[in-house]
Amino acid sequence: MSEAEIMKRVCDLFARRGYATARELPFFERRLDLVAVDPKSSRVTVVEGKVKNWQRGVAQIVLAQTCAHASFLAVAKEYAPRVPRDVLREWSIGLITVDGEAHIETDAPRLKCTNRYCVRMVREAMRIEGKCYACR
Repeated sequence: MSEAEIMKRVCDLFARRGYATARELPFFERRLDLVAVDPKSSRVTVVEGKVKNWQRGVAQIVLAQTCAHASFLAVAKEYAPRVPRDVLREWSIGLITVDGEAHIETDAPRLKCTNRYCVRMVREAMRIEGKCYACR
């Protein structure tokens, strides 16, 4: 399973829950794999997808946490046992496993490092780029 397939399934998961989603959204010099905004609460969730390199995924999420209220690492289900749950807890990262579908294995706690300016920047980027959509 490729990272693109993982992220497509994660995008579908959030779309089914009614979230507005954008993939590969610019954030400073980087791109966020997936941003999902809850239309009811306006809470922003970021998801970084990796086939198996969870360490790189965690590093990328930590950099993106300023623009979100919650964050997740998404990995192929077969590699999920390799991801140390204590590391995810320490960095306030939830875990999504993906096989035929995406499943939230560990919910993401609310982040304490959220920056209002960064959240607004991400929400505006979703509108400006016309990428506010539910994945098909």
